[in-house]
This record gives sequence, structure tokens and C-alpha cells, in this order.
Amino acid sequence: MCLCPPQNPATVALSPYLPMFDPEHFGEIEFFIELAAIGYRQVLIGGTGSGPVAELVAEIRSRAGLQVVLVPLSLIHISEPTRPLYIS
Repeated sequence: MCLCPPQNPATVALSPYLPMFDPEHFGEIEFFIELAAIGYRQVLIGGTGSGPVAELVAEIRSRAGLQVVLVPLSLIHISEPTRPLYIS
């Protein structure tokens, strides 16, 4: 599994609409492959971190070819939900 270094969120162009998914409920890679097939290029992955986040992100990047923006669920409640923490 390759976990590339994070990019600076200020330098990455984000899509105007980013669907957000919790890996505890959306953990099947086929779902993300279909999102890529219909034109999505980026997705937000958020959650408590208790799910298989690292494995799912690596699989989304390698098999679906999507860019993943990580937003921990705890930060969504206390900060701006549109400010990504990590972009891979």
C-alpha cells in the first residue's frame, strides 16, 4: 500500500461538488469505480477513523483512479466542512 505525502490543500483545485462518504458505510471499491465511470474525479472520505480508511483510500486511488480528500468527521463538527485536511 502506498500512502503518498499530503499535498497542500491551498494549491489543489477542488471540484465544485464533492460527494462525501463514510468508509464504515461505503467500503466497497466497486461503488467508487462506478463514480469514476460517471465522471467524478474527486471524493471526500470522512469518518471517525474506526473503519479501514487507509486501505480504502489506497484502493480508491489505485483501482478507481479518484483523488481522495480526507476530512475527519470530528473536524467537520468544529470547523469548516469545506476545508480539506489531506488530499491524496
